[in-house]
Amino acid sequence: KFPKNRWKDIERAEKNDEQGNRIYEELRAEYLGKYMPKPDADPHGGVEDFKTIEDPNQFLDNTNQITSESKDEMNYH
Repeated sequence: KFPKNRWKDIERAEKNDEQGNRIYEELRAEYLGKYMPKPDADPHGGVEDFKTIEDPNQFLDNTNQITSESKDEMNYH
């Protein structure tokens, strides 16, 4: 996920020494902040769908409106 201009930093972070470990921790924090989806993100959605949802029982229906029903409560008949 990192751009090509960061590959030298990644290569340096692979060295198991004090500087490499420091760079690794910085890159790790950056990766988690920029590129890692939130735990409640829709695994089938795109980047635009990676947003915070307050209630984990809510989901987006086809009209992108938040609904509080769970699938168990839906009437399939």
